[in-house]
Amino acid sequence: MRGAVACALVLAASLACRTALAGDPASTFSIGARAAALGGAGGALEEPATAGFLNPAAAALGSGFEVRLGYLFAHPLLEYNGQRIDMRDVHGLSLGLRIPLLDRIVGKSQLRAAFGLGLHVPDRSIARVYLVEPDRPSFVMWEGPVHRIVVVPVLAIAAGSFVSIGAGVTLLADGSGDVSLDLGFEGSQTRTDAEVDLELRLRAAPVVGVTLNPFPWITIAGGYSGELAMDIALDVRADIGAPGLAGTTEVAIRGTNDYTPPSAWAAVGIHPAGWIDVHLQAAYVMWHRANPFHARIRMLVDLGADPAVLGGIVPARELDDRWVLSAGIEGRIPLPLGCALALRAGYQYRPTPIPDQTGWTSYVDSDVHLASTGLGFSTPVARAARLRLDWAFQVQRLVPRSVAKDPDVFVVTGFRSEGWVLASMLEIGIAF
Repeated sequence: MRGAVACALVLAASLACRTALAGDPASTFSIGARAAALGGAGGALEEPATAGFLNPAAAALGSGFEVRLGYLFAHPLLEYNGQRIDMRDVHGLSLGLRIPLLDRIVGKSQLRAAFGLGLHVPDRSIARVYLVEPDRPSFVMWEGPVHRIVVVPVLAIAAGSFVSIGAGVTLLADGSGDVSLDLGFEGSQTRTDAEVDLELRLRAAPVVGVTLNPFPWITIAGGYSGELAMDIALDVRADIGAPGLAGTTEVAIRGTNDYTPPSAWAAVGIHPAGWIDVHLQAAYVMWHRANPFHARIRMLVDLGADPAVLGGIVPARELDDRWVLSAGIEGRIPLPLGCALALRAGYQYRPTPIPDQTGWTSYVDSDVHLASTGLGFSTPVARAARLRLDWAFQVQRLVPRSVAKDPDVFVVTGFRSEGWVLASMLEIGIAF
């Protein structure tokens, strides 16, 4: 019975020392097939329906109603010390929506306002909350955050063709709940009863964006998104009844299971000719705001005897701020009947914010080089209804990383990690 009590405490300590880190599927893959094919350099695109994912200001660009439906599938191939790690595939549906609210001439300028919605829903789980041993090697950027829902409603307004501004919120639910355990004996058999009561509460982080068109051949954009965390509040109570051992154990856990850092970004789109565009983007991701990145745990043990002392594990030090750089190129080929075919390619460098793990924890993510390509087909703009079909394919390379452990802290000499992630996105859209 003491072993059962110790097991419950160890699980609680595991959550306290090991939580999920990284952003979300939108920042990892760039939801929206056109932006995904351009290496994530989508901030300066005129993409009203996917403004919630890329730039809130884009919702006011263009006119009419527009909707996009897409599907994302990604397959991680990650290795630790030469052994393949069993990772869940990432897949889910996305929805991009633009609803016009205002389109009229005011003075000498055309004033436009619109509502936009970006929605990505994993088809396996809305959010993943999980417990992992704190000393187990973990690709923390891929285990939980990329499997969560993304909901971004935005509002935007544009004055003429020169400036557009937009703002909205990213929504996420955090959790709170109770777990009750009743441990005892029935005859010679151990009895364990459990109850779980979990409540999800809504949280929001601001997103803002602006788009400028000072000249016909250039588009400049920038924006900011706030930090968002899935906070977990979990209370565990175990009532224990056994020969020679009776009492109560209470564990209160407060922490973060999923964290999206605040980031500021700037993008530029260059249009040297009517058939080609070049897009560049830089984002400053403020990972240091995640410190201290571990849960807090409090335990009250009353078993009628002195319990064994459960030691803690020191978490990793704070994360490092990083620049994420993206570049993409798009060329368009005219087709019969006024249709067009777009050819796209892109690249992104996404350095890991995780410092070398020389102590107990082993977060093994490394820098990522992302190469992308894609195609786009569209019907003529002049028609009452315009159809678009876009496809993107990404190869993300986690560069090999070797870390030596501190021999005074950990018995393992070190680790080496590397891997690949293959992703594809298909999207269909219609505008009226």
